[in-house]
Amino acid sequence: MLERIVAQHGTVNVLVNNAGIGGSQQVIDRESLSDWNSVVAVNQTGVFLGMREVIPLMRRAGGGSIINFSSIWGIAAVCGCGGLPCDQGGRPTPDKKCGGDVCHRRHPRQFDPPGHCRDPHGSG
Repeated sequence: MLERIVAQHGTVNVLVNNAGIGGSQQVIDRESLSDWNSVVAVNQTGVFLGMREVIPLMRRAGGGSIINFSSIWGIAAVCGCGGLPCDQGGRPTPDKKCGGDVCHRRHPRQFDPPGHCRDPHGSG
């Protein structure tokens, strides 16, 4: 996919990691290893793979931005929801690692911890 993007646009300037899954929502002592691994594969490994693939392109282009979003569950105490809070709490780690590895080379990265907002189109 990146080859097609580069062929069409010349480079990759921005990566936004916003995908994630919630998993089984079981309490942690009932969470299966399979469900745990599925959440980690999407929510953490996906972030890693995206960053790993675009950083060389950004280096060649002279810079770029990486923005990693997380869930409020990564910073709030939420009971009875399995691996998601543990997983989301690990979301800032790639940003810290990236900061030490490449950000001094003009690759800003940003971790956006969530917050609540009122949706004028929602019910609350």
